[in-house]
Amino acid sequence: MLINGDIVSCEPIVVYGRVSGDITSQKSVIIHRGATVGGKIKAQEVRVDGILEGAIEAQIVEIGRDGVVDGYMIASNITTAGKSDGDILAKNSLVVEEGAEVKTVEAISKVVKVSGIIKGDLVVSEYIEVNENGFIDGDIKTREYISVGSNKVSGSIYRYVGKITKE
Repeated sequence: MLINGDIVSCEPIVVYGRVSGDITSQKSVIIHRGATVGGKIKAQEVRVDGILEGAIEAQIVEIGRDGVVDGYMIASNITTAGKSDGDILAKNSLVVEEGAEVKTVEAISKVVKVSGIIKGDLVVSEYIEVNENGFIDGDIKTREYISVGSNKVSGSIYRYVGKITKE
């Protein structure tokens, strides 16, 4: 099924086919494996197991292993096991699971946990934890850096005692 145009709903939206347009839901949006959306998504919760070529604004974002997001993400909490390419503002937490790959110019969050790959700079106001097999190719600004197991950071780590600003 192909839908050309925007979708607005106060109920959850589940996409199994193709949507070319923005999607807005007061509840949740789920993009199933094999489905494609070309447009911006605004919802309380967003789950991507297919392909999204557009931005996300939500409270909770989950990207499954087969999920791909090409666009920025703004959310309170973001967890990814898939791939994303775009800037990230995770107001509370960003979790990059093993096997996930995040490409970004800059990701900003209160807490970041990395078991996958991040290519881009990070600004982390509380702490970043880089776990076994975690890899970061970019500079990190943070209050606390925690390294668990064998991981790799290719870039500088700037640790601050006071408040972190973007400058």
